[in-house]
Amino acid sequence: MSEVLDPPVARPVLGALDALDDALDRLSHIDLWTVGSTELTDTAVRLHTLQCRAEAVTHRLVREVDARGATLALGAPSTAGGRC
Repeated sequence: MSEVLDPPVARPVLGALDALDDALDRLSHIDLWTVGSTELTDTAVRLHTLQCRAEAVTHRLVREVDARGATLALGAPSTAGGRC
């Protein structure tokens, strides 16, 4: 009898967070005085849009944490009153 092995567990969330972390590191090291005014303002608008999207993902994540009761293992009944 052959045994069916589970496929390796991919960690797409952590991979995406690592990529985001790397991108933010690169952005934080750019000498902004070298960036033209148009690119600078376009970057500010785009970064704000990305921040709003990140907040939406955070809210989705918190809903899932609450739905699973995942905070119970940390000794908290819910995500309410958490630290930022």
